[in-house]
Amino acid sequence: MTNPINPRHYDAKINGHPVQVADVIEAFVPNDAHLSQAIKYLLRAGRKQKSSYLEDVGKGLWWCARAILYKGGTIDLPSQAKKNLVTIDGRPISVARK
Repeated sequence: MTNPINPRHYDAKINGHPVQVADVIEAFVPNDAHLSQAIKYLLRAGRKQKSSYLEDVGKGLWWCARAILYKGGTIDLPSQAKKNLVTIDGRPISVARK
């Protein structure tokens, strides 16, 4: 039976010790919702059924972009990458937050 609260695609072993994505997030970025989401998607990439590796990496990238914009930074991606990315609040992620 699967656990809906702690599904297996968030489990891993590091040097033989069981670790969950939540453990990594709490240890490294406990107060950053944007990076927490990015880490979650990047660490589960290719592990969750019904979710492709590329889809999860794309979601992680989206959250990284949102974190950069939230902190007032800018993003400059190659044009090929920009074509397939969604916008944040109606703005392309290559536009600086104002």
